[in-house]
Amino acid sequence: MEGKLPPEIGNLVNPIAVLQEQVIVAGNGFGHSVSLGNSIAVVGAPYTENEKGSAYIFKGANYSTREKKSIAGTLRFGWSVDIQDNTVLIGAPRTASGKGEAYIMTGADFSKVQVARDFISFSKNESDGDEFGFNVKLNLPWLSIGAPKDGGLDDIGSVHLFRND
Repeated sequence: MEGKLPPEIGNLVNPIAVLQEQVIVAGNGFGHSVSLGNSIAVVGAPYTENEKGSAYIFKGANYSTREKKSIAGTLRFGWSVDIQDNTVLIGAPRTASGKGEAYIMTGADFSKVQVARDFISFSKNESDGDEFGFNVKLNLPWLSIGAPKDGGLDDIGSVHLFRND
């Protein structure tokens, strides 16, 4: 079976598009994280703009429409990304406080932004460097956000699950 894909995947011999930044800069980490859904591609580039990071949303015919998203005060925005339906979840495991963050973007142009940290309670050991947003996953109505260093000096880690009702 070497060299063959399972029948349910099909044959991947016809590439649709190659996605890149509009201005290519070495070291931006473009493609560090990728998610596809509903004819939209979300691509993380966590090292753009001195590690503030960006996420790119591609849509349209052959994913030719590109929109760059970033959030002030974050570091490594786009480290993790996921999309389902018209909801995008983007992780930034570093922020000015060092705790990390995840952002929920909705709306036709993903311009409505909610901060995930506003909806959850952390362990009593919440501290700088938790890396909240290191990994994100949507399975609507559920969202999960990883914080591998949550737990103070113990770095025991945590995954925050919540339901969007």
